[in-house]
Amino acid sequence: MRMFSRLAVAAAGASLLLARVALFTASLAHAKLSAGKHCLTATGITADLTAGAAAALNSALGTTLFAGGLDLGTAATSVRY
Repeated sequence: MRMFSRLAVAAAGASLLLARVALFTASLAHAKLSAGKHCLTATGITADLTAGAAAALNSALGTTLFAGGLDLGTAATSVRY
């Protein structure tokens, strides 16, 4: 699963659209699912920065700090029905 966004840079009150890139990949490999009466919850979803997003961030910010595969953290989500 990939999340897309537009990467933009703002300088001196003007903004410039740089690119549309996949920001991160979400993995359910280690996720835990639990079901309630009217709710399904997934926890432990991992998010890693994509190589394209890392390159775009490094270019826009003039750094080499970001790398593809950088662990951004974990997420959880719930669905009520």
